[in-house]
Parts: sequence; structure tokens; C-alpha cells
Amino acid sequence: MSDYHIRLYKDSDFVVVKELFASGILEHTGTSFRHAISVPRNILSMLVMVLVSHWISGSVVVPVLVVVTALRFLWLCSRHIYSSYVEHSLADDMVNVEEYYLRRGGYCFWVAESGGEVVGAVAAVPAPVSVGEKRTELKRLTIAKEFRGRGIGKVLCRTVIDFARQSGCVAVVLETSMPQGDAVKLYERMGFHKTHTIRQSDVVAAVPSPHSGGEKRTELRRMTVAKKYRGRGIATALCRAVIDFAQQTGCAAVILETSLIMKDAHRLYERVGFRVTHTIHRPHFRYRLFDFVHFHYQYDIPTCK
Repeated sequence: MSDYHIRLYKDSDFVVVKELFASGILEHTGTSFRHAISVPRNILSMLVMVLVSHWISGSVVVPVLVVVTALRFLWLCSRHIYSSYVEHSLADDMVNVEEYYLRRGGYCFWVAESGGEVVGAVAAVPAPVSVGEKRTELKRLTIAKEFRGRGIGKVLCRTVIDFARQSGCVAVVLETSMPQGDAVKLYERMGFHKTHTIRQSDVVAAVPSPHSGGEKRTELRRMTVAKKYRGRGIATALCRAVIDFAQQTGCAAVILETSLIMKDAHRLYERVGFRVTHTIHRPHFRYRLFDFVHFHYQYDIPTCK
């Protein structure tokens, strides 16, 4: 018989859940740092810095200080990746767990309790990009370090899967990072399979349009794809993700602005189905000097009313 049980989150769990989540995320700093110092370009950069500093100073001490500084910099960068994620999460959905997860359809938050103590947590939200299918996203899975290896993670995953099935979903999706090796093994044992890899240089954002003209619209922003990965359909998929998001949130259209010189972007948007609605001439003299024009594109969503 297990010495823990799963129950719905309560407001009295907030402090413990917050600490569990933050510590669980921050512990990946070390793994991320070890990966960073094994990346060939980082090794090469440090080697170059050592050689140059030794050549300039003629001292052995200076290159050592350079290496220590570089390692310290990589550690701080690794730490920042996870600390900024924790700060963002605690200011977003985790700021009021009950209101965000327990008062909306398709959302839920559970904790694992052992001996009256909260030792794990997991959340479920509607997947933002469902490609016509209803899916649930597993989020915020965390387990106290001393309680790992007891099957709690497996039971929390199963809880989300059962919730998704009862909600009529066809799949459960999640995202995890490379340093989270134990989590990857857990998900694969549970039957999850990797569908694609997300690179942080390939991003897009969706925000409510401030000028909707009586219609609810979404604005596509911050579209960017790493140069070496262009031409592989990533940008099309990112556009489609925003369109699907807009459709799910009841919008009538997706709009965007792009500049005259971004010819490849124009072709992409037109292939996806956007059309130019009007041009925008910026009044500032810098824009007038170069005849710098912005185009306003719009994608109409037929199913939204």
C-alpha cells in the first residue's frame, strides 16, 4: 500500500507548492552548466581566450583567471535560465493557483500528500495548439527530492491522463528540457513519445489586438526562426500555431505588421493565407528618409463569428 495519496490543490498548499516548484526547477542549473561547458564552441572560445590572454600578458595566472571568469559566466547564465522561468511562472499562473486552475473548465491542479505533507504536484491545462483536436497539456510536475523513486511521478502523470480522457481529449502533451533526463525517462515509461524539438531561437508570440474594430482579434508578433533552420516549414508551423490559438479563443482574425524590406516574410504570410489590408507610413523622419513602409496583414478565420 502506498504511503501517499493524490488530492486537489487547496489554498493552504500554496507556500509548499511554490517552494517545491522553484527548487525542482533550479536544481537543473548544474546539469545545464555541465552541458554548457561540453559544447564544442564554448570549449573553443575558452581555449582562444586562454591563448590570447597568455600571449598578451605572458603570465600563467591571467589565463587561469580568464577561465574561472568564463566558467562563472556560464554558471550565472545557466542559473538565470531557470531562475527567470521560476520568476515568470510565479508571477503568472502560479500567483493564484486556485483561481487559475480550479475555477475554469479544462484546468486542474493536484498535489501528492504523504503523512500530511505535500510532496508533489502537477497541473493540467487545455493545450494551446490542438490542430483541430482537443488535447490536454501536462504542466508543473514536481516532486520533493526525498520522495522520488516511489512512483509518485507516475501516479501524478496518470492523474492528468485520466483527467484528459474524462474531458474528451485525444491526447496529453507536454514540454520538457534537455537537462531533465529523469523526467524524460518517466514520460517515456508512461507511454509519451517525442513529437518534435523546440529551439529557443524559433519563437512567435500572440497577443490581443489593441485595435479590433468591434471584433476580437489576435496579433501575431515576434516571429523569428534561426537562419540555419529556415526553409524547413518551422515558420509556417509557428504561424499556424497562432492561428489555431486565435481560433480556440474565439477570434475573428489574426493580424500582423511587417516592413517593406521583409520580402521572405511577405511570401510566407501570403502562402499561409494572410492578405494585405493597408499600408502604414510612419511619421518619424527616419522612416520618411528611407521611404520605410509597413504592411498590415490579416488572416480571416471562417469558423469564428
